[in-house]
Amino acid sequence: MIAQDRSLTPLAIDIEHVICDMNRLFNPLHKDFMLDYKVQATRDGYVLLTIALPEGMTKVFASMLESMSGFFHFMHIKSKSVKASTAVLDPAELASRENRIAAFTDKVCTLYDGFIQQGHTVKESVSLTNSALKQLEHPWACYDSIMRVLRSSGRFRKDFNLKRCDA
Repeated sequence: MIAQDRSLTPLAIDIEHVICDMNRLFNPLHKDFMLDYKVQATRDGYVLLTIALPEGMTKVFASMLESMSGFFHFMHIKSKSVKASTAVLDPAELASRENRIAAFTDKVCTLYDGFIQQGHTVKESVSLTNSALKQLEHPWACYDSIMRVLRSSGRFRKDFNLKRCDA
């Protein structure tokens, strides 16, 4: 391409140099980074990655795909941070999480209190509560989570009178 024709093209860059320069092509931290990208969290745990290419690079996009591994590694890291920040701020997700925790706490305390009223020891009641939750195939049915719920609700205090969980 001669110099006069180069100034008339909509993309006045050296495509050969752009394609071969792997350190700057898809490195978003490089000062000459030419692409526009956007990372957005969508519903159901998906992340939308948008990449805008200059018009003159569309024909050679297939050869550029080989150099994108570093770029997509960067995008993967960004997508994790975007997903984590939106998951925490979603009011519906927070309310749903709180409801699941409250239902589990109530179930654990109700089962435990019933076993204590039947005359079982604390250790037996914890074990029976764990067994009952495992029979229901509850995903949080494990000794540690049951002990945490019972401790936080005050069930192991000596002066605790059998009442509903407050936690």
